[in-house]
Amino acid sequence: MTEQNRFYPEDNLASQVLGFVDAENYGRYGLEGFYNEELTGKSGEIMAEKDILGRFISIGNKVNPENGADIYSTIDRNIQYISQEYLKNAISEMEAQKGSVVVMDPKTGKVLSMVSIPDFNPNTYYDMAEEHPDYFTNPIITNAWEPGSIMKPIVMSMALDLGKVEPDTKEKFGGNVWVQGYEIRNARDEAFGIETMTQVLENSDNVAMVWVGNHLSNEEMRNYFDKYGFGKLTGIDLEAESAGSLLEIGLWRDISRATMSFGQGISVTPLQMIMAYQ
Repeated sequence: MTEQNRFYPEDNLASQVLGFVDAENYGRYGLEGFYNEELTGKSGEIMAEKDILGRFISIGNKVNPENGADIYSTIDRNIQYISQEYLKNAISEMEAQKGSVVVMDPKTGKVLSMVSIPDFNPNTYYDMAEEHPDYFTNPIITNAWEPGSIMKPIVMSMALDLGKVEPDTKEKFGGNVWVQGYEIRNARDEAFGIETMTQVLENSDNVAMVWVGNHLSNEEMRNYFDKYGFGKLTGIDLEAESAGSLLEIGLWRDISRATMSFGQGISVTPLQMIMAYQ
């Protein structure tokens, strides 16, 4: 008797993008899960009578089977492999537990590489099923974090777009600022003094970003976050995407706007972040 099994010739490469087919031939996670119905195809059947030797003597209705669809991803195998190797080296060098890399074509939005470690081998997914089922999920789309300072250029772009500041706008900033009873400081308790808005980003100045954020109303900042795609799904064709978290406008306070100016009090997925930058 012939049996069919899904085989993944590249082993771990892009495993969290692809997902896997389980023992019941059902697609799980990644593209396999998202497109399970399209990839599965349809079984055929024959209604017939047999003689005592098992030979067909009368054939009735016959339904031919249909193959599943072919799916072509935007992942570039070479870029995926190189990203994976660089990430492995970076994790080892930094003695980190995990990491992720996304490479996207800024002109088309095509995801060329999507790598997270730890990962798994979809040919032997069952080895991870009991102890590390979390390895099956794709943290680039499922896990959301406070982005921190990489949000600063996004907020600065809002103020620039509204004409509130220019790249060479200058202001003097101290090492701390108080907002609604909360003290906000720079990372190393530094006071950068007089800075242009360009230098604010170069120095990753939290205090200055609170000043920039104060040039925006809650409604303006919330509206731009929405336009950038935060707080909602990107719509990528993969299972279990997270929308992150973005406060409803009725819950915003001055401290909310202040902390979000430097990337706290809002959570985003890596995919949302790279799409916003794109």
